[in-house]
Amino acid sequence: MDIRWLAGFFDADGTVGVYRSDKKRPEQMGIRVQVVGLHRGSIDAYKDAFGGSTYLDAPRGGRRAIWHWVGNGFVALKSLAAMEPHLVVKREQALRALEFPFDGPRGHRFLTASELALRELISTDLMRMKQEMA
Repeated sequence: MDIRWLAGFFDADGTVGVYRSDKKRPEQMGIRVQVVGLHRGSIDAYKDAFGGSTYLDAPRGGRRAIWHWVGNGFVALKSLAAMEPHLVVKREQALRALEFPFDGPRGHRFLTASELALRELISTDLMRMKQEMA
């Protein structure tokens, strides 16, 4: 799939954020990207290009089924780095997320206090950017 197409679709229907597996421990957080759509093939294109996972949110209350692609940690950073030159709407969010201190696969590197503080700041910045877009 053409990276420009993936970036354009992400600009329209993607999100960049921070997930926390333990809200009280800043070392237990990472970057997450997600794309949603009605057409499975469009969503599968992200998994094919970057990895991550897909799942179907079943229809309910008259709403159609929605497909999701989710990339966490390294997958998120890899996908943002590839799409960033082609993003328009979410470029600022992608650039900020790419500054997120990465602790390696499965958290194999200890982060410094300043890196943990930077993670918190980036998390706050990404939430603010989303609110400004709404």
